[in-house]
Amino acid sequence: MLSMRIAHMKVLRSLLLGYVLLAAPAATAQTLRDTSQHWAGTCIEHLAQRKQLNGYPDGRFRPENRLTRAEYAVLMLNSFPETSTAVGEIPKFKDLSPQHWAYKAMRLAYQKRILVGYPDNTLRPDRPISRVEAIAILYNLVSPPSNGSEVMAWNLPRFPLPDNPDQILTEQFEDAAQIPAWAKSSLSGAAAGFMVVDYPQGRNLRPQDATTRAEAAAFLCQASEIDGLVPVTAIVGTRKFVQSAELQRLFRARVEGKQGWFDTQRQVAVIAQAIPGWQLLSLGKPQENRVAAWFNDASQVEKKDFWTIRDGWRSPSI
Repeated sequence: MLSMRIAHMKVLRSLLLGYVLLAAPAATAQTLRDTSQHWAGTCIEHLAQRKQLNGYPDGRFRPENRLTRAEYAVLMLNSFPETSTAVGEIPKFKDLSPQHWAYKAMRLAYQKRILVGYPDNTLRPDRPISRVEAIAILYNLVSPPSNGSEVMAWNLPRFPLPDNPDQILTEQFEDAAQIPAWAKSSLSGAAAGFMVVDYPQGRNLRPQDATTRAEAAAFLCQASEIDGLVPVTAIVGTRKFVQSAELQRLFRARVEGKQGWFDTQRQVAVIAQAIPGWQLLSLGKPQENRVAAWFNDASQVEKKDFWTIRDGWRSPSI
């Protein structure tokens, strides 16, 4: 049953999701002494090899230690180095001195809008970062808003926002009532994209709990869309979704060589059909129940790209 779930997750990811560009691996990476038997050990080792996270000088990672806002800022900066600067002048935060070990990182994270300050003019670098903060920040990095630009295949969010965030949150989290209003939109997108990890049961967000170093790694591994790094049973949403009749239908279509996707509410599987005389080569990512499609004129040997939007589809134009 577990192997079938893993297979289903791989199929679903190949249908819906793109690939997150991570920091380039370094020539050498730290060997960690305390992760091999941990539930997130495989994920942690993967990120360590990519130099996205580091252990302590004694060679330990200490996966159950709480992660501070400063440590999380460094992790995000290492993982998303190409995030553009969005803020010009940086305030002089009263709790961030030039002597703080993460002074430059915190300022850069603020400038890139990875972190925001508090009304009392603080950044609170040494405060443990909550699970709801960590997931919301990560979601906004991997699925930034389109800023009103035209929806194209290359700027669709990696994890589209569901049309019904409250319903998604209620379905996926037993403690959905504890999720603050400011985070509901981002958290619904993260849940729909299988980014949220709750070891071992995969049922709760525990929004105000401090994020452990292992949990932060697991969130990032899920966002990177690489299967097998986090226990399937700990991923919120898989318990119900892998049993979906629509997923089974989509799985069968995929085996038959057809292409398709789920609507953003994860309720209906849509199997794509090519326009007569055209071959359907590939699909983009769905957003608001629309999808980008790449067609080719079946009567010509040379492939052609056609990029005309028609009712949410990229349709052939002559």
